[in-house]
Amino acid sequence: MKKVLITCRSDPAEGAWWEVYKLSSATFMEYAKVHGYEYRDFFFEDVDAEKWPGIIRGRTPEWPFHPGRTSPCWLKIPIISMMLERYDAVLYLDNDCVILDYSKDIAEEVPPLKWLAMAECTTGEGTGPNCGLSYTRSVQMARNFWRECWTANWWMSAKWTDQGNVFGVLGYNHNPPISKLRPSVFDNGYHKLGTEWNDWTEGGGKVHGNTRIAHMAWGVDGSRKLEWMQNAIKRS
Repeated sequence: MKKVLITCRSDPAEGAWWEVYKLSSATFMEYAKVHGYEYRDFFFEDVDAEKWPGIIRGRTPEWPFHPGRTSPCWLKIPIISMMLERYDAVLYLDNDCVILDYSKDIAEEVPPLKWLAMAECTTGEGTGPNCGLSYTRSVQMARNFWRECWTANWWMSAKWTDQGNVFGVLGYNHNPPISKLRPSVFDNGYHKLGTEWNDWTEGGGKVHGNTRIAHMAWGVDGSRKLEWMQNAIKRS
C-alpha cells in the first residue's frame, strides 16, 4: 500500500510563517518515517492552474503577502486530489499543525469501508469537520468528493472559504452556527475521527492529555502560532 503525508509549504518571504512550516514539517517527516508514509510538500508552482481555475487568482481570502493572489489555504484541495491519483491513501495536514504523539498510525482509526476521515471540532461557532487534517483513501467517491469541494460555490458566502465548501459538500451549514443540516451523497464514506487527532489548542499552546496532533487554527499571526507550537511540544 502506497501512502503519502502531505502539507503546503510557506514562502520564505513570509518570515514567521516560514518558521511555522519548518517546525511542523519536521514533525510530519518523523511521523511519516515511523509509519511508512512518503512525505511531500507543495506550493503554487506544483499545481496545474489550468486544471484548478482560481488557484492563482480569483478566490478569497487573498494572500496577505501577495495582494490579488488566492490564499494558500486553497492548495489543500488540488494537492490531495493530485496525490489520490498516485497513492492508495493520502494524509493531509495544515502546516500550523504539530504532531505530539507518534505512537499510532491514523489509518488504524479509519474503518475499512470508510474512505474519508476528519475530526469534528467544536468552537463557539458550532461543530463540524475541520479539513486542516484529513485522511483519504483513493477510491472514486473520494476523488469525486474533493473535486466537488473545489467546484462548489459555498465559499462565495462562507466565513471560512475552503472550509465552507467542505462543510457544504458534507451537508453542514457553511456558515456559523455550524451543524449538520442535510444528508450528503458522501455520508456513507465519511468517518469522524476523535478530536485528539485535530486538537484546536487553547491560547498559548495548551494541549489536552490525549492530544496526538495539535492544531493552531485560531486566526493569529505567524509569530504567535510559532510560539504556541513550541509551547505545545514542550508540554506534550
